[in-house]
Amino acid sequence: MDINTPEGMKAAVAWQMGWVSKIKDGGAWVVPAAMIIIKIHHSRKIALFNRGVKAAPDIARVFNAMGWRCYDGMELPTTADDPETSFSA
Repeated sequence: MDINTPEGMKAAVAWQMGWVSKIKDGGAWVVPAAMIIIKIHHSRKIALFNRGVKAAPDIARVFNAMGWRCYDGMELPTTADDPETSFSA
């Protein structure tokens, strides 16, 4: 799917929401192709990226389209309202 098109992004959001919904709050999504671990925090709509060898900007773009914030590292920020430390792809 091409996330650069409205239809592709809509499909990617639906797929990623379905996948992420299977992960418990505070659980992790391991992405072998990108060699990263993403810690999922449903309660705050936050995805924490432990960046591996490769970046995963498409995954972050889809999280952003889902209304989530993405942060580097495995520790939750002190406040979810701090846009200075979040990133988007």
